[in-house]
Amino acid sequence: MDCGIDEILLRLKGTREYEILSGIKEIYYSLEKCQNEWYARTEFTCPAGCGKCCHNFEPDLSEAEALYLAAWLLQNQTDKAYSIADGTFTYSPERTCILFDNENSYHCTCYNGRAFICRLFGGSCVKDKNGFPCWRPCKFYPDSRLASHKPPIFHREYDMEETMQLFGTLPPVMSDVTAQALGFTPENEKTEPLRKILPEKIRLLVTILSFLESTPA
Repeated sequence: MDCGIDEILLRLKGTREYEILSGIKEIYYSLEKCQNEWYARTEFTCPAGCGKCCHNFEPDLSEAEALYLAAWLLQNQTDKAYSIADGTFTYSPERTCILFDNENSYHCTCYNGRAFICRLFGGSCVKDKNGFPCWRPCKFYPDSRLASHKPPIFHREYDMEETMQLFGTLPPVMSDVTAQALGFTPENEKTEPLRKILPEKIRLLVTILSFLESTPA
């Protein structure tokens, strides 16, 4: 059962990591709410069992989103978290994200803890050269499903006005959402590959939790 990160948050209360995780949790909640409204209006949800965006790709994570994924794994998949931290976890042999499972119809094994790029892919806008939102259908979205839309949609960029004419709404803007996340760690705005930063953040949280639980109240 996925219980989010509430248990880990409770144990981290009073720390810098608690503030970061609480902030990211709120952004993820707001993002999901906004995207659900977009999906309900447009019906542009991922085709069942697709997972093509996970192939030949490994996300880079900021410190804040890596901490969130680390906390989520520690709470919901504790054994996996420890094996990732100590280097004994066997990553997917496929040319995919290291947390991809080809045998699972949902593919992503950390779905509710996943990074921003994974949440935003296919369900967000980018900004054009003038700073206005524009939308492009996911490159993996079937042509037949795009063609069945009234009016038909194509694999091209739609500016803000065109997108509003099609759907009457816009999905979240990717750069705006990620900028919010970086705001929680202004001293460290770099991103690093998942397989490098995730073990580090799991070990960090384990160390902090062990210290907190060994310190007298």
